[in-house]
This record gives sequence, structure tokens and C-alpha cells, in this order.
Amino acid sequence: MARVEKVLKIQQEVAELRQEVDEVEKEENKNHGRGKLKLGCFGLMLLVILFLLGGSTWCLAASGLVTVPVVSNLAYEPPQSLHQVEAGSPLDVYVTEFFSSLITDRLQSGAGTLADRSLDLSLPESSITASLRTLAQENSIDWIKAEEIQVAIEKESGVEIFIPLANQENNNAVRLLFEPGVDQGLLVLNQVKVSVGSFTFPSRLTNLMVKPLSEQGLNSLNQLIGRYALIKEIQVFDSSLEISGDLAVEIMKLQ
Repeated sequence: MARVEKVLKIQQEVAELRQEVDEVEKEENKNHGRGKLKLGCFGLMLLVILFLLGGSTWCLAASGLVTVPVVSNLAYEPPQSLHQVEAGSPLDVYVTEFFSSLITDRLQSGAGTLADRSLDLSLPESSITASLRTLAQENSIDWIKAEEIQVAIEKESGVEIFIPLANQENNNAVRLLFEPGVDQGLLVLNQVKVSVGSFTFPSRLTNLMVKPLSEQGLNSLNQLIGRYALIKEIQVFDSSLEISGDLAVEIMKLQ
């Protein structure tokens, strides 16, 4: 009887020992699983960081503003304008002379009255280029080559403002490409795209920051044309913008 009790006691101790071993193994497996989870999260975070760093490096290299060994050779190409443009008569001189001649001719043909108020005005890229260069030179912007700024206009591509950057050995430039439009009698910019080097800014950033600043530059042109006419429509042709509308000047009759 004593021997049986001793055997049962040994079996009970073995069972308890086995239970303790099982609990230890479960705890180790649990901790090991947590370790795998932590390692997986760390690996995922590392991949995200590497992706962001790689993307940022590529964007910087593509912009041409910094040189990144190896990456710049793959990501950057010197920007090219649509075509070369020579500066012509400044826009304010061109527009003033146009309206002066138009109104004089209309008054002569209308016996002192503006019977015909229709307007068709062509703005050549050469005149827009001249005025933009003058504006840049007057503001003394050091980081651009004001004397090389140009505005190229093509029917298929739209309007391009090409701004070469100063102190850049890689022939870098900023390009603004857009479609002009009319809103409540004023010229506006639509579908604006901005790029530096080979990097194009996201459209959301362009609409928030670049487009409002660009439209401010149209104020002087809108004011200049607004002295004489109300703009109704604008069309893009090769080398020029064609504006149509109505003359808004009032002619006082002499008694």
C-alpha cells in the first residue's frame, strides 16, 4: 500500500512538473510571437522611412537644385523651352498704341461715334516677353536670369513662362505652363503646371501657392486692357494670344 502511494505521489509530481514546463513553453512562445510582431513593425517602419528618403532624394535630384551622386544622372535633364523668343515692343506700349489707332479709326468711320465696339486684340509673345523681363529686372531678383526670361505660346501646348536660374551650372530653369481663360471680364490662369528641372510640382500645391501668385502678375495686364475694353474670350494661337470683347471707352461729344 505504501508503495502504491509513493508511486502515485511521484506521478503527481511529474504531472505538476510537466504542467510547469508547458506553462514556461507557452510564455516563451508568447514572448517570441511578440518579438516577431515588434520585428515586423520595425521592418515596416524601416521600409517606409527608406521609401520616403528615396523619394525625397529622387525629387531633389530631379529638381537640379542639388547634385546627388549617381541619382542626379538618372533623374535630372536640363529643361528646354517650347521655342526661342526674341523680345519685342513692351506690352504697355504695344497695347496703348493698338487702342489709340483702333479708336481713332472707328471714330473716323463712325463720324465721331463708336458705332462698332467689337474688339479683336492680338498679344504677341515677343511683347509679353519684353514686359516680363523688364518687371524681373526692376525687382532685382538675384536667383533668376532676368534678361533670359521668355514667354512662348503654342496652340497645342499653351502658354509657357521659362525662367532660367542664376548660379546654376546645370542650365536649370523654372517652367510655368498654363491655359489662359476669362472670368468676369478678367484674364485668369487655368491648368497651371510648374516644374523645376525635371521635377513637376503636385497640382494641389500649385493651385494653393503658385497659381494665386501668378494671377497677381496678371493684374497689370488686366488693368491695362480694362481701361479700353471688356474681355469676353481669349484663344491661344502659335506665338500670340487672341483676345475678343467690346470697347468700353466713352466718347464725349463736343457741343
